Amino acid sequence: MSKKLFVIVSVSLFFLVSFVVAANFMSSRSVGGYNITSSERCFDQVSYHEEAIYSPCNTTITKSVCSDAPLNTSCLNVQETFTQRCHMGFRNVERVSRSCRKEFYDVGNVRLNVDGYNCAFNRSGRKLVAMCDSVYDGNGDGVCQSGESCQKFVINGDSVQKFEKNSLNDFVENDEFFAVQKASSEVSQ
Repeated sequence: MSKKLFVIVSVSLFFLVSFVVAANFMSSRSVGGYNITSSERCFDQVSYHEEAIYSPCNTTITKSVCSDAPLNTSCLNVQETFTQRCHMGFRNVERVSRSCRKEFYDVGNVRLNVDGYNCAFNRSGRKLVAMCDSVYDGNGDGVCQSGESCQKFVINGDSVQKFEKNSLNDFVENDEFFAVQKASSEVSQ
C-alpha cells in the first residue's frame, strides 16, 4: 500500500471513529452585589466503538448416567439442558463526552482571562476576591491547596490586584516557582 493511500485510509478511519463539536456558553450570577458573567468553551467528543452483544442461550449436552458403578452395565444416556450467556455479535455504540473550560469572567469593566483555571468568588468588605486554581496541576475547584498553582484577583471597582502562589505558603505578587500558564486581567474603559 502506498504512503498516500495509507494516509487517506488513516484519516478516513479517524473521522469514522471520532469527531469534536465545540460551543461557547455564557452565564451570569451575582456575588455580594457584583455581577459576574462567565464564558465557557465546551467540546463534545463523539466516538464510536464496538460493543459485544450477549444473549441467553440454551445448550443441551448428553451424558451417561450409570447406577451400578464400578461395573457400569446399566448406563443410560441422559440429556441435560442449561442456559448460559452466548456471544451473538457486535454493535456500534456512540459515546459523547463533554469537557468544558472557562475562558473568562467579566466583573463590571474587569475581565479575568482564566483559560486553564477554575475560580471561586467571595466578597471581602467592598472588594470581590476571585480565587483561581489551575486545572493542570490542581483539581480546578477554585480552592487553593498546597502544591496547586493558584492565582488570586482582588477586584475593587475598576482596579485589580493579582497575586499568585505555587510552592509558597502565602500569596505574593510574583511567585518565582509558578510554572503553568498564568491567568491575566484587563480593565476596559
